[in-house]
Amino acid sequence: MKQKFFIFHFSFFIGLCLLAMTASAADVQVRIMTTDNRQIDGTARWQAVQRQYLVDTKVGDNTVQVTLRPQEIRTLRARPPQGWDATTRMFNPALTAAQMEAIVKDYIMLEYDVPAAAHLMRMFQRDRRFEDIIRIGDLVKAGKPETESTFETAPYIWEAMITLKRTGRLNELLDRAQSSPFREVAAMAAVRRGDFLMAEGRTREALKDGYLRVVTLFRDVKAVQPEALYKSALAFDELQQVHYATKMRQTLLSNFGTSEWAGKVGGQ
Repeated sequence: MKQKFFIFHFSFFIGLCLLAMTASAADVQVRIMTTDNRQIDGTARWQAVQRQYLVDTKVGDNTVQVTLRPQEIRTLRARPPQGWDATTRMFNPALTAAQMEAIVKDYIMLEYDVPAAAHLMRMFQRDRRFEDIIRIGDLVKAGKPETESTFETAPYIWEAMITLKRTGRLNELLDRAQSSPFREVAAMAAVRRGDFLMAEGRTREALKDGYLRVVTLFRDVKAVQPEALYKSALAFDELQQVHYATKMRQTLLSNFGTSEWAGKVGGQ
C-alpha cells in the first residue's frame, strides 16, 4: 500500500513538473511599446481569464513581472516561431499538425496566433477534420472574436459549420465578413453563403447572393474565382439553365485551367 501511495505521489509530482515546463515554454520573446511610450523587452504570455499579458522583463539585474491590458499596448512584436518564413509570411508546409497546434497555443494573442491557426485549419480541412477546425477556432476567438468572421481563419470555420450543420450563427458571421480588410475573406463569405443556401435547396438565392456575386464583384480575387465559377455551373445545372452552366465552365477552363476546380469539370 505504501508503495502504491509513493508511486501515485511521484507520478503526480512528475505531472506537475511537466505542466510547469509546458507553461514556461509558452513564454514568447516580445518587444512592447506601451501607449505611454515605454518600451518593454522580455517574455510574455496571454492570461485569458484576466484578459491581460504577463510580461517578465529585466530591470537592472533583476527580473520583474509586469501586467498589461491590450488597451495599454500600442505595438507588440513577438519573435517568430520556428518554421515561420518572414519572406513569404507563411509557415513551413512540412510542419506537423501537432507542431502547428503547439505554436497556436504558445502564441495566443502574440502576433502569430492567427496565421498559425489558419495554417493548421488548412491542414485539418484537407483531412476533413472539421471538429478540430471548430476547436482551434474557439481557442483563438477567445482573444480575437473577429477570427471567425473577418480574418483569414474565418472561411475554414464557416465550411466546418456548414459541414457539421451548426449554422445558427453563420449568417451573422457572413454579414460581418463584408467589412473584412481581406478581400479574399469577403469573397469567400459569398461562396460560403452560396454553399449554405444550396444546402437548404435555395438555388436561385445561392447564385444571386453567393456564387455570382463573386464572379461579378470579386473578379480581382483570383484565388476564389475558380470555386465560384465551378459552383455557379452546378447551380445553373440544378436550374436546368444549360447555356449559363456551360458559360461558367468555359470561363473556368479558359481562365483557371490549372486550378483544382477546373480539374473537377472533366470528372462530373
